[in-house]
Amino acid sequence: MEWKKGLMQIINKVKLNGNNKKFRDIIENPWGFDHSSPGAYNEASANNNGETMWQRQLYKEEACWCDLELPIGQEKREKQWGSLRVDLIGMNNARPIICELKHTEKAGQPFDAILQLLAYYCMIVQNAEKLDREHIHHTNAAQSFKWTQITNNPLLMLRANHAYWKNWEKSTKKNMAARQIVQLCKDKGLDILLVDGKTPL
Repeated sequence: MEWKKGLMQIINKVKLNGNNKKFRDIIENPWGFDHSSPGAYNEASANNNGETMWQRQLYKEEACWCDLELPIGQEKREKQWGSLRVDLIGMNNARPIICELKHTEKAGQPFDAILQLLAYYCMIVQNAEKLDREHIHHTNAAQSFKWTQITNNPLLMLRANHAYWKNWEKSTKKNMAARQIVQLCKDKGLDILLVDGKTPL
């Protein structure tokens, strides 16, 4: 992954919070995968008006999505496993999509989410064969797919509601770094698409 070296040069110039450091470390050394047995995915509760409800709506309404909320990397924490889950996995014109969703009432931080998305991609690349062997899919998934297919020229999508992007035009260090990361990855053959609701930025 040629983009990793340049990525580290960009993010090392930014003051990182704890989550940033966590995902930076996963990009450098992706978590492995141990075990999981997804059953049927559940509907969002009726009083959920946030990200989970939006995720379920997109999954039902947009034909490109194959599955959602699947574990892709795990880390042993004392007596239990910590697991990270990808929000949406899809296919559009035979091109895989790995999607991270954000739904907030106030402005979010795209830099943080882009690092998270790249960390998820790195885990999927590392763990794809085992995810296939373990049949990591919901029993009521919309479409079948192979994780090894998802690693083949995927589109990485950060999709968020309009409020999340309120500060995106500001020239903050994190915003400037986020733009540099998107361009770096594009130059190295890895496409990151930023989406405001249904509108690409």
